[in-house]
Amino acid sequence: MTLIVGMLRSGGDTRYSLFLDGVIIWILGVPMAVLGGFILHLPVYWVYLMVMSEELTKFILGLRRYFSRKWINNLSETVGVPVPAQEI
Repeated sequence: MTLIVGMLRSGGDTRYSLFLDGVIIWILGVPMAVLGGFILHLPVYWVYLMVMSEELTKFILGLRRYFSRKWINNLSETVGVPVPAQEI
């Protein structure tokens, strides 16, 4: 959580953070819960362990992104010249 919210988002890499937080849950977490709970009829602690595999995946992908340094963006860059307010 600290890696995604604290580092990647603060560095301006919000799209990848959205992918890690939102998409991985639906690609990995929810299907693993359905597989473990409804298909394999496992006890709740095994289903919980299967669902937590998403956290491991997010951690590994987040570390790869962190060490690639692609998440670092210049957030203080001036986009345009501000127009001074006219006196009324």
